Amino acid sequence: MHEMKKNLYVEKNKLEGFKTGFGQQMETIYASAMQRQIERTNELENAKFTLAGVTYKDSKELADVKRCQEVITKAMNFSISKERRIFEAELKGFENTYSELISSCEQYIIKHKRPITASGKAILHLIKGTLSMAKQEAEQFRQKAEELYSEISSIKEEIVWGNILGNIRGSDFDLDNMKKVETGGAATSELKIITSGKKKFYFKAEEKLDLPENEYDKHILEEHKNDKNINIYRHMKALTIKHGRDGSVLDIIASWNPPALKKLKEATTNEKLMEAADMIKETLSEQHIKLPFDLGDIRFINVLKDILPKYELWGNRMDACEYAKISMGESLSKRNVLTTRMAAITKNPSLVASSNMATVHRGGEQKQKGIVMANAVGTEHGAILKHSQATGKRLVYTPEAIRQFSSLQLLDTVCGQIDRHYSNRFVTSEEFEDRIVIKSVQAIDHDLSFGNIKFEDLRFKNSHLPPIHMKGKFSIPALDEELVHILREMTKEDLKYYLGDLLDGENLDAMWNRLNGVNELIKAAAENDPALIVKKEDWNEDVAKRFVERRNLYIEVDKDNFS
Repeated sequence: MHEMKKNLYVEKNKLEGFKTGFGQQMETIYASAMQRQIERTNELENAKFTLAGVTYKDSKELADVKRCQEVITKAMNFSISKERRIFEAELKGFENTYSELISSCEQYIIKHKRPITASGKAILHLIKGTLSMAKQEAEQFRQKAEELYSEISSIKEEIVWGNILGNIRGSDFDLDNMKKVETGGAATSELKIITSGKKKFYFKAEEKLDLPENEYDKHILEEHKNDKNINIYRHMKALTIKHGRDGSVLDIIASWNPPALKKLKEATTNEKLMEAADMIKETLSEQHIKLPFDLGDIRFINVLKDILPKYELWGNRMDACEYAKISMGESLSKRNVLTTRMAAITKNPSLVASSNMATVHRGGEQKQKGIVMANAVGTEHGAILKHSQATGKRLVYTPEAIRQFSSLQLLDTVCGQIDRHYSNRFVTSEEFEDRIVIKSVQAIDHDLSFGNIKFEDLRFKNSHLPPIHMKGKFSIPALDEELVHILREMTKEDLKYYLGDLLDGENLDAMWNRLNGVNELIKAAAENDPALIVKKEDWNEDVAKRFVERRNLYIEVDKDNFS
């Protein structure tokens, strides 16, 4: 142990070598991270036991990895200097730290090739994940940094070093060189279907949470830009703008006279439209609200009918995001990418349909940012349920499918997913004469995850399916051992390194809070139920029966619904 402390102080003295490369800010980070490493070593020295899977010998290598992760993730928030000399010095500092990170990971892996404990295996998996990402980033960092620096003079907003990491982790598609590019999807969520070789990708422009009136304004500009009556649509925007504390005019009508809106939606003739208009005008009069146009004009009431479903859709999104504690202006698209990464980090990549940040180019100059998605495997779970009911065939689950559902529920809880339901889960199945066998599950649509929701709030947040803690009871009767230990060994430095280019501030703190809450709950539940944590190879019919007894609603099985 004395030798280990000696080595740490030697490392601390290397700080002088980083001054020219990192600048004053990075010097401070490095010193702070090194001090915490020394404190951690002292704690290990004073402790008279070995931490799960981590011995005194390997603690230095592990601390080296965490220190380098911390230096990189904190420095990512620094602005890129327009002065070439400073830019080059800081770039060299990143390269030095990546080199040290890669070396630390490799040293850890060499010393811990065959861990015995589940915790040791989990740590090794996380270190290997860090090594893989670090090598990719180190290889491309200078090139991407130089590309961004060449554009920095023409970019108005602040550019930070983290933008480089985002560029490395994302994908680029030059549509001019693609074999085939098609357009699909609805008007409000257009998709580019990109065929490259034998692979097919789905690109969707980045979506950010915006006010419904702004979303509506975008809609009329795009869909009605050639409309002679565009001013009618602009006037109608008055219906979507907030009117005092009671919300928008449409919100007020919906509150005080819902039958009027129902009649408007169902109207098929001009006569019916005008009846709805009279009801709406009466409500507005009672609420002392005046509009800059006359709803007695059939043109306006027709446009109102066109607006209504779109406004309701955007209003529902606003409500959902408020429920999920996602702030105005935040990207919804990136949450799909974050869920993809968490699934990969926890060795469950197939649990979600893959998404990645991407930029598409056309004509050399035009760029559009968004996400590129893979097709979900299988069929909507809800459709399979309906097919089972229609045909009278029993719907049964294999033990492996139940293990995946259990892992998805745990992952959703950590990620703060509040909108998991049958339509955004796809399953693979096999149909027989008397039954349909569910074999695997894959989730899509993660827009309402990774909000600023604390663990203790989750039980009030999921409107469709419950989180893992309901009415004081642990709702999952069996958990995958590998997943449990990876979550237990994950540190905040890991989260920042894996997710920090897309997740920061309160949302990252909330993620850390949920992870700790989950780990504490699992620890307490496992003490009361030694059979709770199950090895992957041990999931069998007996384990599946526990889900019948616990009535876990993520799977909703009964005694006849497992195979």
